[in-house]
Amino acid sequence: MTRKKTVFLTGASGNMGHEGFKQLLERRDKFNIVTLVLPTAKDKQIMSRYENEKGVKIIWGDLTNYQDVLKGVNGADYILHVGGMVSPVAD
Repeated sequence: MTRKKTVFLTGASGNMGHEGFKQLLERRDKFNIVTLVLPTAKDKQIMSRYENEKGVKIIWGDLTNYQDVLKGVNGADYILHVGGMVSPVAD
């Protein structure tokens, strides 16, 4: 049997990233999810419900902090950097 792959996902509390996060949740039989989320009140409200979910690890941190990002990428098989995308609505 093959081991589960680990996906490091940034932007999981945003519009596009959260949809990707939900899709990965449905595939926890194949993937573990590690996500880096800014610890704002809004993001904590969105993501704190997943803190005790099996196969999910939330790193409360900042994309601009090297050590926070390093925690997420270590051991990751795949990296989905959605946190760096700007919504088309921002135009």
